[in-house]
Amino acid sequence: MQKAMFKMQEIKDISCKAMDKMEEVKDKMQKAMYRTAERYDCYLFFFLLTPGL
Repeated sequence: MQKAMFKMQEIKDISCKAMDKMEEVKDKMQKAMYRTAERYDCYLFFFLLTPGL
């Protein structure tokens, strides 16, 4: 019984770590997407300005 409880706790810890990792990855992805979007906006901005020059 004790062993089973320990195993359950281990599994729970692992899944918690995995969830944290997923959150981290999601965060990084969002930051990267945001940066890309910002850069894209800059390109778009310059592109719109250039025909006027």
